[in-house]
Amino acid sequence: GARSVRLPMASSGEGVGRVDLDRVVCLDDLERAAGRVMDRQDFDYFAGGAETESTLRANASAFADVTLWPRVLVDVRDVDTSTSAPAIGLGRKLRTPLLVAPVAMQSMAHPDGERAAVRACASRGVPYCAAQQATTSVERIARACEGGGIGDGGGARMWFQLYVRRDRAATAALARRAALAGATAIVVTVDAPTLGRRERDVRNGFKMRDGLKLANVDHGGGNDSDSDSSESSERPSSSDASAAQKRIAKRVGDRDASLTWSSLIPWLKSIVPALPIILKGVMTREDAALAVAHGVDGVWVSNHGGRQLDGAPSTLRALAEVVAGVNDGRNGKATSVTQTATENVVPVVFDGGVRRGSDVLKALALGADVVAIGRPVAWGLACGGEAGVRKAIDVLTEELESSMRLAGVTSARDAREKGIARAAWTSPSPRAPTTATGGRRRGDVVVSRGLPIPIIGGLFTPPVLAVMYVFVCIRFWLGYNKTSFTEKNKAMMVGLWPVLAVASASFRENLKKAAF
Repeated sequence: GARSVRLPMASSGEGVGRVDLDRVVCLDDLERAAGRVMDRQDFDYFAGGAETESTLRANASAFADVTLWPRVLVDVRDVDTSTSAPAIGLGRKLRTPLLVAPVAMQSMAHPDGERAAVRACASRGVPYCAAQQATTSVERIARACEGGGIGDGGGARMWFQLYVRRDRAATAALARRAALAGATAIVVTVDAPTLGRRERDVRNGFKMRDGLKLANVDHGGGNDSDSDSSESSERPSSSDASAAQKRIAKRVGDRDASLTWSSLIPWLKSIVPALPIILKGVMTREDAALAVAHGVDGVWVSNHGGRQLDGAPSTLRALAEVVAGVNDGRNGKATSVTQTATENVVPVVFDGGVRRGSDVLKALALGADVVAIGRPVAWGLACGGEAGVRKAIDVLTEELESSMRLAGVTSARDAREKGIARAAWTSPSPRAPTTATGGRRRGDVVVSRGLPIPIIGGLFTPPVLAVMYVFVCIRFWLGYNKTSFTEKNKAMMVGLWPVLAVASASFRENLKKAAF
């Protein structure tokens, strides 16, 4: 693992107890420091995942299974990290492909919470997605956006995350509030019909600290969140796991678990017809294609940071699948998961485990248009408020620029076109061939052109085996009376060749799907 670095505390600036940001080298430094300055159950709320946390770990570890194959002798004096996606409310050209994902209850990490985070985003031209479960109302977040330059005249945008409740009228009212406040897109989260079992929160008896509330849902008299501010805010003991689990069940009881493709998208579009709809929580090729077919304006690859279904694949592993699904139907045929189109039919947002600029580059090269970060924002807030979030953004941006130069690419589009990212779970070649009928489907593994095929598969083709079978049958039949073979032996020898023929044909077919 990474060597633990103990960072000194600042004695001025953002306040005593915060971290000396000048000593922060990478986002792991921020996380370690945040773990020291935050209350244990607050830290665990942000850091934890569902059940065994296998998906949480997979999100981060998946980046090690994607290699970057650098190109050389490329003029990389000027690299362009900018991006734009007009279809999802990013009409202006942004200087970075980064986005801040919706993170609930940011005031647990720093008193200024969401306002500090959005000001940091404004100063860096990074779009900010406000969480429905924010501790600051969408109106106040929007005012912080305007003051920092994220509004119509600025270089970024504010999106709003939405959970659909059984009370559709309350959900519609909240979506309209966000639109009136200045949100430029609605991000509807669809991977949480119920709350994942987050065992750290259960063991800690998690409860919001005194004085905090869910400003958006409490404003409307409801409570649909990952915390419960409707009860007493006194923290329970860590041994009160049973009571904590009951509160968790109560908190998500109002979410609408009956949503379907036909019931959700048309309804949302009728509520906020002027805003693009982004579907957050898409992890399969099939759902990506359905999303496009139902008219969504953007697809967000996410597994909720490993906080919902434990055992789900990493988002990086799902990315190529989702990109292929988004682009299915291009030219009337399926898209190969081993070949990434240079432009998606609708924009693709990606999150999950991003901690390095090289991680951002890998996601861009595999087809993402925008790359979102969540937990690093909480660590930045805990370590230095607005300055801490700026530090997190700056570290990633600087690492991204460096990685692009070292990889020999000058833009995100360039990285995608050159196919510099190769995933261990797909193919040894980023430009592997596809079939004439539309490419490989999910689960196919590509065999590189240059690798030798085993002799048995190359020589024993079905026609060759048929000729051999006829020859051997004749030979044994004519020579039967001159041999000591029994009827049993004769039948066995003659019957062996059809079996070999079928087995060889099957073997050759499987060679097309084998990896060497």
